[in-house]
Amino acid sequence: AAITVLAFAAWLTDGPIRLDPARWVINTFVVLAGLIALQRWLSRGPSVSEFGLFLIIVGLIKLLDRKRPRDDAQLLLLALFLSLGAMLTNVEFVVGVLLVLQITLLIVSAMLYQLSSERWRIEKQGGSVAAPLSTLAAWSRLRAWTVSVVIAMFVFAAFVFVTVPRAPLGNRLGALGSPSVGQVSGFNDSVQLGTGGLISTSPTPVLDLRIFNGSTGEPAGATGRVVYLRGAVLEDYDAENNRWSERTVSGNDERLVRGERRLLAREQADDIRQEISLRDAADGPARLFAAWKPVEVTVGDTVDAFRKADDSLVLGAELNGGRFRYEVRSRTGTPSLTFDEPRPIVSFPSQLIANQAAQVLQGADVEPDPALRPREDDARGARAIQQWLQRNFAYTLELPPTPPNVMPEEWFLQTAQRGHCEYFASVMAAMCRTVGIPARVVTGYVAADYNATSSHYVVRESNAHAWVEVMIADDAWATFDPTPPADLELIHGTPEGFGPRLARWFDAIEYAWIRSVVSFDSQSQVELFGFGTNTVGPDLGTRSVAVQRVVRAISLAVVAAGLALFGWAVSGIVRARIKAMKLRQALLPTHGDNLAERASQARIYAEALEALVQAGLAKPDSRPPLAHAEALDERMSADQQRTISDRFRRIASAYCTIRFGGGSLNEAELQDAKRALSDLRETLRRQPKFSDAAT
Repeated sequence: AAITVLAFAAWLTDGPIRLDPARWVINTFVVLAGLIALQRWLSRGPSVSEFGLFLIIVGLIKLLDRKRPRDDAQLLLLALFLSLGAMLTNVEFVVGVLLVLQITLLIVSAMLYQLSSERWRIEKQGGSVAAPLSTLAAWSRLRAWTVSVVIAMFVFAAFVFVTVPRAPLGNRLGALGSPSVGQVSGFNDSVQLGTGGLISTSPTPVLDLRIFNGSTGEPAGATGRVVYLRGAVLEDYDAENNRWSERTVSGNDERLVRGERRLLAREQADDIRQEISLRDAADGPARLFAAWKPVEVTVGDTVDAFRKADDSLVLGAELNGGRFRYEVRSRTGTPSLTFDEPRPIVSFPSQLIANQAAQVLQGADVEPDPALRPREDDARGARAIQQWLQRNFAYTLELPPTPPNVMPEEWFLQTAQRGHCEYFASVMAAMCRTVGIPARVVTGYVAADYNATSSHYVVRESNAHAWVEVMIADDAWATFDPTPPADLELIHGTPEGFGPRLARWFDAIEYAWIRSVVSFDSQSQVELFGFGTNTVGPDLGTRSVAVQRVVRAISLAVVAAGLALFGWAVSGIVRARIKAMKLRQALLPTHGDNLAERASQARIYAEALEALVQAGLAKPDSRPPLAHAEALDERMSADQQRTISDRFRRIASAYCTIRFGGGSLNEAELQDAKRALSDLRETLRRQPKFSDAAT
C-alpha cells in the first residue's frame, strides 16, 4: 500500500499534473497524522512500531511538498529514523540486507542533496550554474566517491561494532512483540477448551535451539529427534470454566548475573545440554523453555528476577525484551524408580471419562482400581491410554464450539472424536486422573525442525504444543504425547523437497546473522578475542574451535583495518589543514580584506595547477601565471590552445584579480572560473599525457 501511494504521489508532483499544494494543506495533514498516532499510543501504548507507522504517514504526506531542499532533507531524515525503527523491531536477515542497501542509498541521496541544494541556492540568488552531473565523467567521479565513502563507512562500522563495549539491546523503547496467543498457534500458559473455530498456524520463529551431549559436549541434534520444551505445567482444573491452569508459586525469585550457573534440582545432569536463544522476548515476565528434567541453568545476561516453580521446575525471568540467551542442562533419560511413598490421590469430575478409562486399562490387562493396582503399573496404564487415543481419534485444527452445558473432554470422546493437541492432552490427563494416575497438562514447544546446515532447531509459533506428564514413581514424571504420531510429524517435523531445503539454507543464514550480529554484545566481544571463556556456549569440538579461530582472525583483521582507516582519515585531515595553510601563505599576501574568502577562491587556481602537473604540463615556480598560459600556447596546436591554454588563462586572470587586485571575485567571475576549471579537467582527461619536457 505504501509503494502504491508513493508512486501516485510521484505522479502527482512530477507528472503532467504538477500538483503543488499549499503549505497549510500539508501542515494540516501532518497534524491529523499526529493526532491519529496520539490516539493509537493512548489506546495501545507507545511503541517503536506505532512511531514507525507515524513516520511512514508523514513521509508520504511530505512527498507532495518538495518546494525547497529543506523538504528533501526532511524526507532523508524520516528515512533514517525508519531505518532505526526497522533495526529495533525486526531481527530477520532479510531486513538486515535491506537496511544495508537503504543505508547505501541514503549516502548517495545525501550527496545528491548537497549538490541540488547548492544549485538551488545559486539559482535563487540569480546566478547560473552548469549541471553538475551533465557529463559521464562527472557521474563516474560521483560513483567512485560514493563507493569509497560506503566502503569506508562499513569498515569503520565493523571496527566500532567489534570493539566498542555495549549491553544487549532489549525492548526498552516499546513493545517489540511476543509469542502469539488466541486463534493463532502459539504458546499459552493455560488451556481453555470448548471455544471452537479454526486455529491458523504462524511460521514466525520464536527461538533457536542447539543440543549437546552432556558428557562429551558433541552436538546431539538430528533429523527425526524431537525435543519437548516445557513452558507451563497445568495441574489445576476448573470444571466450571473447563480450564487447565498453573498453580500459583511465589516467594522464590532470585537474581542471577551473566554467566552464573544455578542448580535447580539435586540430580546430576549427564544427558543433554541445551543452548537456547529467545528471538524476541516480551518486556517483563518471560518463560524460559527447557526440556524435562531441568537441573541446572546459566543465563546469558543478568536478570533481576529469576523464577522456578518448586515442583514442576518451570523457569521464568524478568527480561528487558529482545534477544535473550541461556543454557539448560536436563536429564531426559529414565530416572531411578522408587515406590516407597504412597501414590498421591487425584481425581477428575467425570464419570463418563472414568468409565472409558477403566475400559481402556482392562483391555490392556491393567487394574483400573488404584487401591488394587501396584504403583509399578501406573506407567503401563498411562501408555495404554496414550496409544488408545492415538489409534481412535483424529487430529484437526478446526472444530465447532462445544454445545452448552457439555464438558469439552466428554464431547471429544463421545461426539467429535477429533481435535487439536490441547484436546488430546486434556483428555489423557483426565482419563489418567479418573483411575488414580497422577497426570498434568504441559504446554510449550516441540523442537522437530532440525537444520543440518547450522546444526540447530528452528522453533516457530506453529510448533506450540500440549502434552502430558505422568508420575510413574516417587517424584518421577515422564512425558507422554497422545497426539497421533503421523500428525505430529506432519505438523512439526522437518519437511523434505527442494523448497524446504532452500528454506533451511536461509534459516541457517538467518541464524548466523542473529547469533553473530544481532546478539553480539559485550560478552561476545570477550569470547571473540579470547580474553575469557564462553560461559553460555557449549564445547563445540575440534572442528568448531578451528572455525572460531578463523572468525577471530577475520575479526582482528577487521579491527586492524578499522584502526588503519581511522589513522588514514586523521592524517588526511591533518595534511589537508597543512596544505590549506601553505596554500594561503603561498597564494595570498598576509594583509588585505576578505582574506578567508579570497583564500577559498584561490583554490581554483591551485587545483588547475595540480591538473596540469598530472597531465605533464607543470608550471615552473619562477614563471608567472599568465606567462605560463602563453607558454602553453607555444607548445600546443591551435585546437589544444582553444581547449587548454584559453581555459587556464581565464583561471589565471581570476587568480591575478584575487592575488594582486586586493579583492575577491564577484559571483559571475567565480562561476566562470569554476566552469573553466571543470572544462580544463575534462579536456586534460581526454588528452594523452604530455611528455615531461619543460613547457
